[in-house]
Amino acid sequence: MLNSRSKGVAVNSDETKPIALVYRGPAAECDGNRCSDALKTLLENATLWNFEVKYVGLKEKIHVQDGLQLPDAVLYAQPGGGGDEKTLFKNELNDSAQDVRNFVCNGGRYL
Repeated sequence: MLNSRSKGVAVNSDETKPIALVYRGPAAECDGNRCSDALKTLLENATLWNFEVKYVGLKEKIHVQDGLQLPDAVLYAQPGGGGDEKTLFKNELNDSAQDVRNFVCNGGRYL
């Protein structure tokens, strides 16, 4: 069973889906938002884990810090890799860095 902070593999259909959070915003841009969109599609199609995938970011309905507090959040995915992510992360996600560390320290996964 994969649920809040329990990192198993199978999910029963009668249980709440585990939540995968995908960051969408300037700190993840490669080809506009296509990296975030591709990652969301990949995670939605990962039937082994049966994720409910939600975007998080400064211009999204859910901010990173709020998403990481969702009880069924088990994965935070930060797409990108084609530029100066350290500077972008510092400028845009600086307030979220400790929240991401805490999420991982408490059993969440970072991709």
